[in-house]
Amino acid sequence: FKKLDFTATVTGRFLEDHKTFQSQFTSPSGFFSTDLRTYNNSTKEWQALFLNAKAQRWHEFTSQVIDGKMTTIVLKGYSGKEEFDIKAVDTVLSDTHYQRNIYQSYDGMKTWELVYKMYAEKRQ
Repeated sequence: FKKLDFTATVTGRFLEDHKTFQSQFTSPSGFFSTDLRTYNNSTKEWQALFLNAKAQRWHEFTSQVIDGKMTTIVLKGYSGKEEFDIKAVDTVLSDTHYQRNIYQSYDGMKTWELVYKMYAEKRQ
């Protein structure tokens, strides 16, 4: 892996219904994305709507807790048009830190290749 030498900012908050969560991701280069997630009690999954604002790409996906880790599957990548699927696995490291591993699959989710890691620190 090549370490990227920048710090992105992710801001997250629950909305007024206390069920819907919105996150915003910004980078020093001007990249911006946001997603809205809400928990579906019937399917036991988070349903998400993702927007890459600069490219005006919208995509829907789901997340669920598998083996104690939040796992997100995004078919055809975040654009919905890629030649690969994405799996993001979040691991809680402490009360203030977590790690997200991002994998790609080019064979219909039979095998996964780890393509990058993100480390996050919670700040008030």
